[in-house]
Amino acid sequence: QSQICTPTHCSCVLMSAHPLLRPEFLDSCVTAIVQGAACQRVPNGSEIGCDTQNKRCWAAALGKLQGIQLASVVEDGKIQFLNHSLIPLPTSSPQTKGLTEALDCIKSMYPELHNSMINYVVGIIPVCRSSTKPSTLEASVNVSAATCGLWQPGMGQFVGSSTGHLGILWIEAGLARSDLVCGLVHEFVHFALNLADMSAGVFTEAAY
Repeated sequence: QSQICTPTHCSCVLMSAHPLLRPEFLDSCVTAIVQGAACQRVPNGSEIGCDTQNKRCWAAALGKLQGIQLASVVEDGKIQFLNHSLIPLPTSSPQTKGLTEALDCIKSMYPELHNSMINYVVGIIPVCRSSTKPSTLEASVNVSAATCGLWQPGMGQFVGSSTGHLGILWIEAGLARSDLVCGLVHEFVHFALNLADMSAGVFTEAAY
């Protein structure tokens, strides 16, 4: 177990210590985003994961700013494991078990990072990269536009993070636990960078 939860072969050890992932910095970014979305209730960033109402407010703020519906996905203060239709996966499914174990590993190695992930990630969708079946996500997200044309229909399911659906992480299904840990940390770094850009401004218009 200790070997499985120690992914020394990947860069997540370095990523977990990056200043971008400091809890107080992320909390300030999230507080600014929620205030900017003019939600009826404005929790501080550090309060988001405390209860279902705060998490739903955070999801609503992200949804409002992106023109999508995310609040309905929130069932409690935890990260929701979803299928392509944004429906919760069965608790007995292998994907649910694998994601739960991976998050438990992150919690044991990087508790502050795990806490930030629980607070701010609305859902995780395990996908099969080689699948060409249509996804209902594509009805609300132009994946081709969100990836600047790097991901086109027919190339398989999109894996990663998208600036058109912040709050949801796509992760490759069937990964070994250590690779799943690294993948989740990797995708959260992308998400955190987008939160910083939304609140403080990181990229110039030329980046888009």
